[in-house]
Formats: sequence, structure tokens, C-alpha cells
Amino acid sequence: MASQPIRVLFVSEDRPLLRCLGTLLRLCGCEVCQVGAWEQAEAALASVSPDFLILDAQPSLDKALEVSRRESARRALGEVYTLLLTQSLRVDELYKALEAGVDDFLTKPIVYCEILARLRAGMRELEMERRLGEQARVDPCTGLPDRRALESRLKRQRAAGHGKAAAAACVLMEIDFFPSVTNALGRQVGETVLRCAAAKLRELAGESAFLASLGGGRFALVPREMCEEAATVWAKRLRQAWAESEILFGERPLQFTASFGVAGLDADNSIAADEVLRRSAEALDLAKASGGDLVVRYGEFDDQDETWSALAAPGKIFEGAVARDVMTPLADELLAEDLASVAAALLRRSKLAALPAVDDDGKLLGIVTEDCVVNDRSARVAANATVGQVMNREARRLDESASFADLIETFDKEPTAPIVITYDGRATGLVTPESLGLLGRKLSKESLRATGSYSPRSDYLVIPDLDPAETV
Repeated sequence: MASQPIRVLFVSEDRPLLRCLGTLLRLCGCEVCQVGAWEQAEAALASVSPDFLILDAQPSLDKALEVSRRESARRALGEVYTLLLTQSLRVDELYKALEAGVDDFLTKPIVYCEILARLRAGMRELEMERRLGEQARVDPCTGLPDRRALESRLKRQRAAGHGKAAAAACVLMEIDFFPSVTNALGRQVGETVLRCAAAKLRELAGESAFLASLGGGRFALVPREMCEEAATVWAKRLRQAWAESEILFGERPLQFTASFGVAGLDADNSIAADEVLRRSAEALDLAKASGGDLVVRYGEFDDQDETWSALAAPGKIFEGAVARDVMTPLADELLAEDLASVAAALLRRSKLAALPAVDDDGKLLGIVTEDCVVNDRSARVAANATVGQVMNREARRLDESASFADLIETFDKEPTAPIVITYDGRATGLVTPESLGLLGRKLSKESLRATGSYSPRSDYLVIPDLDPAETV
């Protein structure tokens, strides 16, 4: 705290007292903010971020304790020291004040040398709490400050810039694909590599930048006195230097790329520290979503929301789609002279809704569904029946180049029957109401199986050889 004056927020309904005590504290080198109404106290606390909070209990003890209670709940231990100014307190009121977070008491009328002594004592306690807190706020793996220390640093930097043009930014960095190291080599090796990476990053970033470890290969850097634009340029140089550097793991050199997200305080310093951190995390996520090894400044891709909205407008996603894009490719076809029992086995093994029947030149003759090869859904057709005898010759067909709108219009006329997709008269695919419905569902292995074209094997489009027993 030696690098900046003590910040004091004084809340009292006694206007003369506000002026007198404020003048004294300023003469002693403090930055003082005076508030004459309790309704304004909370806004002043968020704006000033004081070291000391002085609350006048007369005539509103309950209001003073409510402000103290809210502030102590919002801040961590050692961030603010609260003094209650009062003429006298009963024992029960004293306990209430201590439970509300009051640290010390001052009696009226004020003895000015006493208040200075209390401020000095409070400052020593604050400094001790802050140092203990900083020692506790260390990432155990890398030895660097952790997330809490980063948030505290950003809050102090924001408070230091209060009332002035902002020159503070947060840079988040994440090693690309770092979890693969832990997955492949184990947690202990991953932690060793992370410590080596932290040391290399400190070397590249320099001592002037505050460096924190957020775990999992993610780090935060707060370069000294840089606005968002300057921090972005700085991060781009750091990204290139990092990509060109080697991390020594024992005698083995390793190289990694990294993604960066940058966000800064705005010109009037109105953005809270946790909001700066959230924005830099959002920018980092965009850098990773853009392929990694990239620096993204917050708001850099704001126009992508408009682009997506235009794409997702009703009818736009499928605007250029044709039947070929949404059909289920056919892996096999039936000849008119094939046995109907073979067709039944193929339908069962492929789980397709239908199969095309073609002539010797591959031209479409008709379509075979389960209804064609099974009587009453239980008994098989005659053993000597052929595909040509059982097929449906009124098969609906569309060319591969037919639009998505043509498909929908065809299904509107008859919602249940499949459509055979053709090219130059030859069957190439199949579209069913079920397969179109899957376009509106989240993609999963189950949804792929429903189309009959999924298998864990890479040759999933190949119809397996039939078991002779199934053709009987």
C-alpha cells in the first residue's frame, strides 16, 4: 500500500462533521470520499473500493450496521477495515456491531489524534491480512498466484485508476491441447510440464507483467499500464515467442502453441474487475473456437452473432440444400429376378426403410419395403416369389438436384412413403420422413442408427454378407 494513498469512505448524516473529518484526513495524505445519505453508501463502496470504512451510528445505528454487514459479506477478509463512530453503545448493540463486521469503534466527540492512531493500527492489520492472504493465494502446482490473487490484483488496479483514464488489461492464455499431455503421460508428468511451462512464460513475459496460474494449462497475465489495444499487440508478440520457444522436460524439448484472450477496462473505468476477467475468458474461448494459436480481443468478432442470425433465419439453413445433400446413400440394390426372401433379409440387416429394384442397366423399376415381402407382418411370402413380383412399381422418385422445398412438398402430399433419389434414372439414395426429422435433432450415434447407415466400423455403407439361413 505504500505506492498509493489510503482510501477512506466516510458515511454520516452530520454534514459539518463530514467536512471537518474529510479535511483532516486529506491533510494526512488520505483519499477521502464523503457520503451524506445512507442510500448512496452502497454505490460509493462499489466505486471507491476503500481501505477504511467509517460509519456514523448517530442517528441511524441500524442503517450503519446494515452497510457494514453487506460490505463484510461482499469482501474477503483483510480488504476493508470498518470503524463505527458512536457516542455510546449498550452491550447488546456492541455484539450486534461486531457480528455485522465492525472492526473498531470511535467515540464522539472525535479526538482527532485518536482517529489517526486508529487508522495506523488498522493499516497494520490490513497489511498483515493482505500479506497472509497473498501467501495463501498460490497455485500449489506452479507456485504462481492463483485466481483469487488475480481477482484481487485486478480490483486494486481498477481502484488505483479510479477517476483517471484506464490503462489496465487482462490477458488469458491457454496452452493448446494441454490435456492430451496429462491423458497420454499421466497427471504427475502433466504437472511437471506445467511447472516448466510457467517458468518459460515468466521468462517471455518479463518481470513487469503480473502472472497467475488458473490450472489446466491456463494462465493470466496483467501487463503493467497497458490499455486493451496495447495489451493485444503485446499478447501477439508473446504468442509468437511462445510458439517458437522450447520447454525443456528433462532433456527432452517440447513445443506448444497457445490461444489468448484480451480484455481491458473501459475509458471511464466503470467495468468491474470480475467483468474484465469474464470478457477475457470469452475472448479466449473465441480464440480456441477459431482454431487456436491465436490472439482475440474482446468484441473483435461481435459481427458473428449477426452472421449467425442471418443464417439461422427461417428457411435459410436449407436454402441451398438439394436432395443429394440429405439422402441416405444406398449401398446395394435389388434386381427384379432376386428372391423376395433375399430382399427381406437385406432390409432387416441394413435397417433401411426400403430398397430400390432395378433392371440390368441399373434403371429404377420400383421399390421394395417390408410390407412388400411380409404378409400380415408375420408370415414370409412364398419361397419362390421374386422382387419383380412383390415390388411397388409406383415408387416416388426425385432427381438428386431437386430442392429441399421439393422434398417437403412431396412429403406433404403423402407423408409416410419413402422417396427414391435418382441420378440419370439410377437409384442413388433414399429419403424418408424419419430421416428428414433427424435433421432437427441433436446429432448422436442413436440418431445415426435410426437412418440405418451407422456402424462403429469404417465400412458402414457395405451391406454384410447374408447368412444363408436368413434367406430360407
